[in-house]
Amino acid sequence: MADPLSRAGRAAAEASRFVRFGFVGVAAFGVDAATLFVAIEAAGTSPYTGRAISFLAAATAAWALNRRFTFPEAEGHPVLEWGRYLASNSGGALLNLGTYTALVAGSDVFYRHPVAAAGLGALSGMIVNFLAARRFVFRAGPADK
Repeated sequence: MADPLSRAGRAAAEASRFVRFGFVGVAAFGVDAATLFVAIEAAGTSPYTGRAISFLAAATAAWALNRRFTFPEAEGHPVLEWGRYLASNSGGALLNLGTYTALVAGSDVFYRHPVAAAGLGALSGMIVNFLAARRFVFRAGPADK
């Protein structure tokens, strides 16, 4: 029979990890929003091209921050891990980008304010991305398994 205290400790640790993941998500959204704004306003891209650029910048920032703060016990080659991060978060990315595209394409308000659509898109994929990152990307060393 499992020790209830150890189960409670694991649950608390997982909740703490999810909160850190959320804070990283907020920081990554800052990268996303700033990059999107610059891509559209300064570089003159469309909201769709700008979003592709900003999404990749935000996903890279999220991977780096999650590796450092959310999953510090992870081991593995960083470049391979980054590739796994992008691949394993494809479900969340589809939700994120699909929400963004639907909002921008379907609403003049969101077309004029694409950062708001990007925020709603980011929220839509967060839980899927957390589960994928925890399970497939940030792998603990043998002592932590």
